[in-house]
Amino acid sequence: MQAINISLNRYRYLRIELKDLSWDDIIDEHETIVQFAKQGKKKELGEQILKHLEMVDRDLDTIVQAFPGYFEHDA
Repeated sequence: MQAINISLNRYRYLRIELKDLSWDDIIDEHETIVQFAKQGKKKELGEQILKHLEMVDRDLDTIVQAFPGYFEHDA
């Protein structure tokens, strides 16, 4: 679990460094997650959390291309 957390922290740090990736989507998703949690909407909350986590997949190629030295590549 700690290895996953370290990888996510690296991803977050590198994403911050890329000015081309918008923060608006992240902020909107966080606000929606908080609202669903406050409203007790468990199903919608779970769906929104999954959508938010999928952002890693959406942005990963851009981050790897910008910072290839931070990632291992299969030969």
